[in-house]
Amino acid sequence: MKKILIILSSTVFTVLCSAQNQMHNNWFANAGLGFSKYEKKGVFKINSSNYYAFLGKEIQINTKNSLLAGLKIEELNGNFSDMYISSHFLSIPVLYRHYFLPKDNAAFFCSFGIENKFKVYENLENIALNTNSKGENAYHLGGLIEIGYKTKAAENLDCTIGLNYSGDIATAGYDNVKTKKPNGINLFLGFSLYKKNEK
Repeated sequence: MKKILIILSSTVFTVLCSAQNQMHNNWFANAGLGFSKYEKKGVFKINSSNYYAFLGKEIQINTKNSLLAGLKIEELNGNFSDMYISSHFLSIPVLYRHYFLPKDNAAFFCSFGIENKFKVYENLENIALNTNSKGENAYHLGGLIEIGYKTKAAENLDCTIGLNYSGDIATAGYDNVKTKKPNGINLFLGFSLYKKNEK
């Protein structure tokens, strides 16, 4: 697990650093809020609320296409009977984005890609018994697709709004009962910051 995390982190860092001199690059920050299904196989399947923060780099390929990668922190919360569940994930998403009819100041877009997610914390609180237990940490491979709109907010600053849909494809590292997020949908808002000579 640690070797996988080191390799993925090194790959993303190398790609981002190598793109510094390309035109039309930007650093971005997105925040999302929504709902998802969350299940522990054979134990429960619940509706959970979730929110996340995503910081990363967009690497422009041409006027209509780009690659995005970065670091994402996500939290899911839900209830099952007398149990309150809180799970935290650290992810490395890699996305391909296509812009439709791009203009100087605005464009619609569609993105799709994968998320390398690491569940780093899970707390299971039994409200009736006033007890807490920890869930297993593990690796989740997820898919992600999003649609949105990007427009200029100020000089060298863009604003983004959109919807995304995500779900787990596979999991690894569980010794006991596997946990999975089958699907989820989020509304997200974000900002992109350009260098003065890049926009």
